Amino acid sequence: MIDIDREVRDSLTRQSAYAPDGAGLLSGVHGRSRRYAKRRRIVLGGVAAAVAVLVAVPLLGQFGRGTSALQPADGRSEIELVPAAPSADRFPLTPGWLPDGLLPPQVIRQSDEVTLQYPVEPGPIQPALVINVTPSDISKYEMNGEQVKYGRRPTYIGGKPAELLAVPDAVEEAALTFQRAPGQWVFIIARQGLGTDAVLRRVAANLRDAPIAGTMPFGFKLGPKGFTLEQSSEATASFQPPKGARPEDAFLVWLEWFDLDLFKQIGGERRHVAKQDGRYTADIRIEGSWVLRISAPAEPALGRSDFLRFVDGVTMRG
Repeated sequence: MIDIDREVRDSLTRQSAYAPDGAGLLSGVHGRSRRYAKRRRIVLGGVAAAVAVLVAVPLLGQFGRGTSALQPADGRSEIELVPAAPSADRFPLTPGWLPDGLLPPQVIRQSDEVTLQYPVEPGPIQPALVINVTPSDISKYEMNGEQVKYGRRPTYIGGKPAELLAVPDAVEEAALTFQRAPGQWVFIIARQGLGTDAVLRRVAANLRDAPIAGTMPFGFKLGPKGFTLEQSSEATASFQPPKGARPEDAFLVWLEWFDLDLFKQIGGERRHVAKQDGRYTADIRIEGSWVLRISAPAEPALGRSDFLRFVDGVTMRG
């Protein structure tokens, strides 16, 4: 499996001939760096407002064929496209108690870490409650070579040692960490009036072993045969190749904030399709400067017409 964050960054580098400069593109999707999000602020990053206005909209069907840098000739695909089976990430625990006023949760996966986050209102705001399950204690991770200096107070959850954490430089935000089971650390962040010891302890004490399925941010009519559909954040998804296959054959789909004037310069107000460095890329403007970027391997792995068939089958879920 490959890290979609890294692949998105690599894709932006490969598309630098028509992508704006700077490191701000990916941050428009993910909000903050991955490590910072693990420890302190798992942020929606403004994506929800763009996604909420569309529900299962066939992207190319709505916006037209647009422009394309692909040649009319086509080759045989090594990767077979088949009807995609529904898939979603699963959070391993179910909260037995939650404070009032929370909206339905999102499930987000980043490598071996799974996060359940509850907003209090739709839109690009920080979730009020975040529950993170990891193989190790992420409160001990370093950021920029230095360990975050939490204020730590000992407590107990179900007879197990735990720590209440005061988050540095944060207003009305607190956290709790404890080892719930071997290889299962729980890290809870509460904010927006919920960051109290009582809320943190009650949420932690009432977690039970029952998985929750999350909704993928995108829908797919087609997918590459034998690949695994995975979600990396609230605005990214990928089809990962089978074990032993080339990792560069991954299919990547993500939202990013794009310079609209530059998007017009590359050949269309709604859609642009190109091939560069062995990969196809389709850029589809969704609303304002939000662009959906779809990237997949080029021939011989995937023929041009098959790539366009894959793109035609992508929908967004509100």
